[in-house]
Amino acid sequence: MTGSQPGRMRCSGALWRGVAAAVLIATGGLAPAMVAAEPVVAIADGRGGTTTAEAAAMIARAEARGMLPVIVGFEVAFAPEGTIAAEAAAAQRAAIATAQAGLLARLAAPEEVKRFESIPFMAMVVDAADLRRILAAPGVASVVEDVPVPPALNESVPLINAPKVWRAGAMGRGQVVAVLDTGVQLNHRAFTGKIVSEACYSTRVAGTSTSLCPGGVASSTDPGSGADCPTTIAGCGHGTHVAGIAVGNRRFRRGVAPTADLISIKVFSRFFNDADCGGAGTAPCASAYVSDQVRALERVLALADTHTVVSANMSLGGGAFNAPCDTDARKAVIDNLIGKRVATVIASGNNGWDNWVNSPGCISSAVTVGSTTKTDEISSFSNHARMVDLLAPGSDIEAPVFTRRTNAVGVKSGTSMATPHVAGAWALLRQGKPAARVDEVLRALACTGVLVARNNLPLPRIDVFEARKFLENPVMRRLWNFRTDKQAAQWLQHLGVWRRVGSLFRVVSSGASVWYVASSPFCAADVEVNARVRRTDPDRMWNSGLFLFSRVDDAKNMSGMWFAFSRFDEFGEDKGYGVIWALDSWNGISSTGAARLLCENREADVVRYQGWNNLRVVSQGGTHRFFINGSEVCSATDATFSLGEVAVVMASRSSGHNYDVSRVQAVSLAPLAAEGLPAWQDAPAYSRAAAGAELPAGAATPLGPGR
Repeated sequence: MTGSQPGRMRCSGALWRGVAAAVLIATGGLAPAMVAAEPVVAIADGRGGTTTAEAAAMIARAEARGMLPVIVGFEVAFAPEGTIAAEAAAAQRAAIATAQAGLLARLAAPEEVKRFESIPFMAMVVDAADLRRILAAPGVASVVEDVPVPPALNESVPLINAPKVWRAGAMGRGQVVAVLDTGVQLNHRAFTGKIVSEACYSTRVAGTSTSLCPGGVASSTDPGSGADCPTTIAGCGHGTHVAGIAVGNRRFRRGVAPTADLISIKVFSRFFNDADCGGAGTAPCASAYVSDQVRALERVLALADTHTVVSANMSLGGGAFNAPCDTDARKAVIDNLIGKRVATVIASGNNGWDNWVNSPGCISSAVTVGSTTKTDEISSFSNHARMVDLLAPGSDIEAPVFTRRTNAVGVKSGTSMATPHVAGAWALLRQGKPAARVDEVLRALACTGVLVARNNLPLPRIDVFEARKFLENPVMRRLWNFRTDKQAAQWLQHLGVWRRVGSLFRVVSSGASVWYVASSPFCAADVEVNARVRRTDPDRMWNSGLFLFSRVDDAKNMSGMWFAFSRFDEFGEDKGYGVIWALDSWNGISSTGAARLLCENREADVVRYQGWNNLRVVSQGGTHRFFINGSEVCSATDATFSLGEVAVVMASRSSGHNYDVSRVQAVSLAPLAAEGLPAWQDAPAYSRAAAGAELPAGAATPLGPGR
């Protein structure tokens, strides 16, 4: 392997995972239609989620229980309504209604029938005989058990810098937040004059649950429908606290957006069996059927035509997911809401898991929120994973509570409490920029948030004031000087072991690893990065440097642009060496994959061996200039990669390498493109661009560690 080959790089340096990493929400909807010879079947997994099963297992479940609530999906072409013309959306709704009517005509005695208007699903409670008819009906794509999920709660508001936004003139006036929960205490002083609409969706299943809507009806939009359920039922009172955090307005107990308005939608039902509530002595309790959540989201969709609805808060969830759950019926409605510029903000869950979240927070187009403490640590109970978009305070939050008094407050903790901080932040930001899309607001919050880590995964805790500035003028900068453990924790360790030693960020080899990589998010398509680094090992041949616009997946495949240096060239001449490589899914464990050499300089004699080197990359409009110690050593034009993170990287052929980083600064040079940006957790959709301007791109070159 020669010094001019990408694999020759001994990566120890700074590998930042892409400039412009983590900020946008995926807005694609369901595939045009799920087509299968037999419907996909899923039944309750006992944890508030579902698992795929044979049809016979679902039928046996219906026979044992007498009646079973299910959600049926249809083979009807579907696109989110915001992505198609009004005429096409109307035709799509008509096709959905036709499919629903056709199925109902085949059934004998379905109960609690819920026809969704905007998505190709419907829900009902059926016996085993009707379930068999559904499973055999043409045009049925899926049958999923309708599983109930439980609720997932004045220092926190200043922590996210909301008062600074208030002083700048934005407190949420004219914006509306919908809270889908247990309802709210309608006469609580925190909500005086705020409630612009109410609704209730609740389900009766014989032997299992009863409706909490007024008069025991299945649905209602009458005044009083959004009232919180009795606190004698475990879980009730939850919605009052959640809504108070988002939009409550008492002189000394203000929520995030205290002048915003509120839509209160009750989506919970009363369950009366201990087995459905968590064990002996836990009944009665409140849980929310998925189908009622869908009906509530459709209600928000309808109200968005007459109110400036900016966010829908869902502080609830169940199940365990380590990958997106985009077959869920709720995704289709969430995607429709995105077309109305309404964000669906959902709790990640309170199981204390790493790499797993609850449903519906696993839906890729939702804004999923984890919890932090008031000292910016991840709350011990919070689920924490790449699927989490944002963090907000959720530990020990004081807000309105449901009592006989009309001004009571209390303290609760949970991702339920973190989520309305984000839903309320949406109202503040949209007041300042009314036309902002969901992805724009999410990008502003994610790009400016304070990075907080657990299990080697840093995510942004929101700062509404900084997000407001970014939304108006998307320029930002970050500086890491590694003087604290928190600064080091903002870097995700992909390969190798990295430690803060004094005020240095250092990679320490504990084995024969080929690559060493650590990265941190940064949100800019055009960027200037400055880093102060040094190599302190005896090997002069292998390269180190900065990795920009980068992504490293769970299999350690690296994609992005590598700006690298070494002391010797491939012939062992002590002239210094500078190089720019484009890596396409290069594997950091096997050191195999595709790479293109864009630029090389075999006489970059400004390189300091075993001394500090100041690396600078200026990348703008697809043109990249690489400086070492003030001198330009390489430049290339290549637009293949435009988003990702900032990283430090070293390539190695053996153990024993040391690489020190004392300082990294990243500065945005231009706003991000308005369209087509990827989700915070997702890889960019890389288009393989033409060869670099400096050197022709040959066949994929192996980057192995040896000569």
